[in-house]
Formats: sequence, structure tokens, C-alpha cells
Amino acid sequence: DDLGHNYAELAQRLGLSADQKTKVETAVYTHKRAMIDEKAALAKARLDLRQALVATTLDDKAVDKAVDAVAKATADMQREKVHMIVDIRKQLTPDQWTQLVALRAEAKQGRHHGHGDDDDE
Repeated sequence: DDLGHNYAELAQRLGLSADQKTKVETAVYTHKRAMIDEKAALAKARLDLRQALVATTLDDKAVDKAVDAVAKATADMQREKVHMIVDIRKQLTPDQWTQLVALRAEAKQGRHHGHGDDDDE
């Protein structure tokens, strides 16, 4: 999840300084670039798991190894996302962070409103 498609407007609404903008943009770029590799690793691990499951001879150890690889790749991806959020938060004042959280909640609610999505399922 990133800061949204309209970063310039968001930066203005949060009142980011030029220095904050630069540091946030750098953090987002760095982490999004790393996530490309994480996504690829996850896709490969999932493919390997599928292959282990459809093999002519089922090998429990190979399946377990593939499951572990999927779990690790998923965790690595999540860790990268969290580190991006942490790095962004470090650049914001407490008020800016609170405002960002509120704006993201509004945006998320707007995306799900009227689409039949139910977060309780």
C-alpha cells in the first residue's frame, strides 16, 4: 500500500515541508523498489509449492520446504511494507501522522463503500 495516486495533493494536505517530501519520496521509492524483488520471490515460491503439490510422486519434505519458502517470502514482503510505513512515519510530525492515518482510513472506506466488501468475513 502506498500513499495513494495523488501524492502531491496528500503532501499539501499534510503540510509537508520540502525536506519531508524529499525524504518520504526517497523512502517510498527505496521500499517499493525492494518490494519488486519480494513480490517476485513470493511468486516463485508459490509456483514451486504448486509444482510440489502436483508432482507425480508426492514428497512431503519438498512440500514442507515449499510451504516454508512461501511463508518466508510472505513475511519478507510484509516486513518491507512495514519498514516503509515506519520510515515514512519517522519523517512526519505526530499531527501529520494522525492526519495521514485518518486520510487513509477515509480513502479505504470510500474504496469499499458500495462494492459489497465486508471486512467481517
